[in-house]
Amino acid sequence: MKSYSTVKEHYSCSFTERRSEFISDIFPVSSSEEALELIGSVKSAHKKASHVVSAYVLRDGYAKFSDAGEPSGTAGKPVLDVITANELSDVLITVTRYFGGVLLGAGGLTRAYSTAASMAVKGSQIQTFLPCKPVTITLSYTLYGKFQAFCSELRYIKMSEPVFTDEVSIDIKIPTEMKDEFLFEITDILNANFKIVEYDEIYGDFS
Repeated sequence: MKSYSTVKEHYSCSFTERRSEFISDIFPVSSSEEALELIGSVKSAHKKASHVVSAYVLRDGYAKFSDAGEPSGTAGKPVLDVITANELSDVLITVTRYFGGVLLGAGGLTRAYSTAASMAVKGSQIQTFLPCKPVTITLSYTLYGKFQAFCSELRYIKMSEPVFTDEVSIDIKIPTEMKDEFLFEITDILNANFKIVEYDEIYGDFS
């Protein structure tokens, strides 16, 4: 597993270039099927548009783009290049064009589609997901204050609300590369007086 960045939610924006309107939409996606379904939805919402250009990149490295009738290399590829330049994955961008009657030329089209995609990325909230190890730490009430004080100084872990029974249990997500250091430090601080359950590696949002 390796880290990746994507967008949190759908975002849309637009601009006009020489009377043509360019509407860009960016979406988080997890599969080609989801990307194609969203592209279809955008096309249905803009039935009178001249072109609905698209590009997407998945976490496994798969990438696809469509010029949607624009001259080859002037539309889908510039949109794809914006996604890859920003090191995003599991991301789809569509750019819908309503032709305004003025030809932009190959260079003008490339710039317009690149600008539209860049605006969508810039306006989005980016999330970074890291491989992490979920653990559950269980300890006594007498040690909880010391444990809480230590963890409050750490920015690299994600803690749930503690569960108070006869002991205190806390679910924690630790970036995999930091797990050994974290466990070494709390073992020292708590003199190994705690219980830990480790779970399979997952992705965690550490934006």
